[in-house]
Amino acid sequence: MKHESSGERLFMLYTKVLCSLLVVACVARTTMAFAPSNNFRPYDQALHFEAVKKRPVRLSFALENGFKESHGRNTHGQVRNILAVHDDSQSLLAALNKPLPAMQTTYTNLWQNLYHPLDDGQMGNASFNGSFKQSQMFFSAAYQHAFTGLPGLFSLRLHVPVVAKKVSDIAITDLTPDPASLFRPTLQLQAAAVQAYMKNFEANVLSLGGPSYGAWQRTGLGDIACMVDWQVEYEQEKQNLKLVTLFAQLGVTIPTGASSRVDDAFSMPMGFDGAWGLPLGIGMHLDFVNHIRAGVDVDFVYLFDKRAVRRMKTDVGQTEFLLFNKGDATKEHGLQWQFHLFLQAFKVVSAFSAKV
Repeated sequence: MKHESSGERLFMLYTKVLCSLLVVACVARTTMAFAPSNNFRPYDQALHFEAVKKRPVRLSFALENGFKESHGRNTHGQVRNILAVHDDSQSLLAALNKPLPAMQTTYTNLWQNLYHPLDDGQMGNASFNGSFKQSQMFFSAAYQHAFTGLPGLFSLRLHVPVVAKKVSDIAITDLTPDPASLFRPTLQLQAAAVQAYMKNFEANVLSLGGPSYGAWQRTGLGDIACMVDWQVEYEQEKQNLKLVTLFAQLGVTIPTGASSRVDDAFSMPMGFDGAWGLPLGIGMHLDFVNHIRAGVDVDFVYLFDKRAVRRMKTDVGQTEFLLFNKGDATKEHGLQWQFHLFLQAFKVVSAFSAKV
């Protein structure tokens, strides 16, 4: 009869948990909210330096520079301009629906002055185009310690990010059709009135309580993260597989990054928009002969609800960048996740590695 060691039992349990979390991540992806970028987070396992027992205190620095990007994918996977991933166009007419009581008279008078037009996706709509760029630096410090009687090496890590974000090259185009191209006199009258109003689009939106649409940029501190990591290695006596490494991490993110500004349409948060977070991650590395490493890791972040003054929709047809109504509201962030599969040429030349 074969008896399993405690290390083998831990390895099998860990593998089952990792596979279960990967399944959960694949199922949960349909409920994940749209993320404006896929840049690294300071505690991402891909950025971790190798644990060395002889060096209990370690410092590290990482730099990520993104290129200026003008296109992304919306929630349906379609390629759109970076300012059109939420909506293909922004609707002035939808923004006038169901105003707050204080603005009821103003909106009603404007609707009458525009001759009661209907939103058909063009009339009173504008397309938004622009570009986005993000760069960031991470400063990290770690203290490592092995506890007697417990397998593996434990680390206490502190991650301090500095983030730079920029939204530029803003172009707003009126999609209202040319009155001369319309056949019905009523539609011609409506289109002419809407076009005249849209010529001073930004100023008119501000007068109705809407946001500004100027280029935006900010550089500052992101959300600081404090993490506790665990890592254990199992040497393998096999022809090709030489080492199996298991690791896990748990921590908290502190909302030190600036939140988005409600009156700047293209303002972005420097972290999780003022919310506290609980990151959790586990993973596995397999080291083979000839400096080849393969691995998988999965990370979850639970964000706590955050109450603040926000722009709110009062009608289902309203669009993200053209909201006139503001109020005190709680944002439910939900669960965010990501997982990676990778293949790496590990320490091929001295300390240099390549990963895909």
